[in-house]
Amino acid sequence: MALLAIIDATPGLWPPPAPGAAVEGPVDADDTPWLLEIADYLERLWGLRLGLTAESLRGLTSEEQALRLLNGLKDTPFGAKAGPDSLRRLLAVFKANVRAFRRYRPQPYPGKITFFLPTEAAGDPAEDAGLLRAWGALSPSPIAVETVPGDHVSALAEPHVRTLAERLRCCIKA
Repeated sequence: MALLAIIDATPGLWPPPAPGAAVEGPVDADDTPWLLEIADYLERLWGLRLGLTAESLRGLTSEEQALRLLNGLKDTPFGAKAGPDSLRRLLAVFKANVRAFRRYRPQPYPGKITFFLPTEAAGDPAEDAGLLRAWGALSPSPIAVETVPGDHVSALAEPHVRTLAERLRCCIKA
């Protein structure tokens, strides 16, 4: 493999849990926190302010919560065509991704790792350094760090994704 590029991601649960430790946790309980996570992601992706809070969703049925979120998204690429069924599918995928993340255990990688670190990442410098050490523990080579504009979500959206694409292009050609 010519390039292993990692875009602002952790190597699974870090530090790794002790052998035999429970890592699953509930993902099918109250959907409120999951809908808030999805709302936060979409807000950052499209630069929105939906104004959803746990308090604003508390006491609503699942259907009412979905409609409240969809109403805020009606002028977005997702919300223009989405209904409660679309949101339920998105929620199921989101939960499946969380389950997969909790189970993932990266293996050592013999080559060079290039890590793309967004400049507006929510983490502090100590957290960023810890993240790079975590990936560094999986590779014999030093981690190459490329900074890109945006945060964990907006780095993958316009206009920041153009810079990310250019930096990736340069790394692939190198």
